Amino acid sequence: MLRKRDSGRLSLAHHGLGDGLVAALAPSLARLPRVTSLDLTDNRLTHAALQPLMQARAIFFLAAHSS
Repeated sequence: MLRKRDSGRLSLAHHGLGDGLVAALAPSLARLPRVTSLDLTDNRLTHAALQPLMQARAIFFLAAHSS
């Protein structure tokens, strides 16, 4: 859920998310340019969830800076 309309913070903390769900979510992050902070505190994540998240943010960064 986004906190405050224009805060840019997406909190998915304490939802019991696992690596697979975060990997499925990651590509959609590139389509959410206002999200500048993603809180995944207290979920069931391992280092394996980092790669899809970083790839999604890299795609967003490249798209935003390619003009």
